[in-house]
Amino acid sequence: MKKYRIGVLGPSEIAFRRMVPAIIDSGHFDYAGVAHASREEYPGQSDGHAAKCGRFADTYGGNIYESFAELLSDADVDAVYIPLPPSEHLRWAVAAFDAGKHVLVEKPSTACLSDTVRMTEAAKKSGLALHENYAYAYHAQVKAIRDILESGRIGDLRLVRATFSFPYRGENDFRYHAGRGGGSIIDCGGYPVNFASGFLGEDVRVISSSLLSTRGHDVDTYGAATLAGDNGAIAQVSWGMDNVYRCGAELHGSTGMISTDRLYSPPASMDPVILITDNSGVEKIEVQADDQFGRSLDHFAECMEDPDTAAARRAQILRQAGLIQSIIEKSRDNNL
Repeated sequence: MKKYRIGVLGPSEIAFRRMVPAIIDSGHFDYAGVAHASREEYPGQSDGHAAKCGRFADTYGGNIYESFAELLSDADVDAVYIPLPPSEHLRWAVAAFDAGKHVLVEKPSTACLSDTVRMTEAAKKSGLALHENYAYAYHAQVKAIRDILESGRIGDLRLVRATFSFPYRGENDFRYHAGRGGGSIIDCGGYPVNFASGFLGEDVRVISSSLLSTRGHDVDTYGAATLAGDNGAIAQVSWGMDNVYRCGAELHGSTGMISTDRLYSPPASMDPVILITDNSGVEKIEVQADDQFGRSLDHFAECMEDPDTAAARRAQILRQAGLIQSIIEKSRDNNL
């Protein structure tokens, strides 16, 4: 099996904790190394990036690239992973496509729909793969939920409830600043929207939404929305980044309910638990531990190797960005 060399643009914490270990364990990829930005590429962040790269090399080996451009110009690198703040995603994804590299971009793809359109168009034009890293969707737990639903165990799907929230992370976190692509709807809010919309059919629309802020921030820090699908089901989704930790979903059917409380961020060593509740009681189903980052890498490799899979993934990325945009617009209407 051919293995692809992949490098990381920026020494982020998620890359260190989850993505690089998954790359090293992958049957599809080899880890090329990590790049820190030059002062010209990322003013104000370069020195901090450089200091963090040493930890990557000490722990995982690989090269330390002295600029993003140096990594992108490495002819031995086939693909890049971009875990930068959302405000930087479009710029460096386009640069990667121009350099002939496939792109795995951390969610959200960009900070707005128009930028995601530009990103997907650049991927299509280049003939290279683009994959947005909603890694949870590739975990065995999500497949198990779909299998239970499709088995008819809970009858006809009527309602999806999904939520993702976590406590305040501090003023310096990029999520709380508009200029860095912050905002709860495009960060944690993207997860329940992504999950719930996948069960509503092809034509999903936003019925209502609300985005609110705390602590004087210039971005939304929590919110909620109602979605409807063409299959007769509706979804109630909520999120927040100044809230108590919650990470679960419920699927309500005509005869039962599926629920889980560790949906979006299970550790690779964790055996997630799914509950099926009906009039006869509660059944507990334990899903075997799985590395969602490894499974996301598997799908990225499929996108690299199959143009139809790549095209379908671009369409999914655009659909997600469109729903987020609609939630933002509906919230503005509600606040008039």
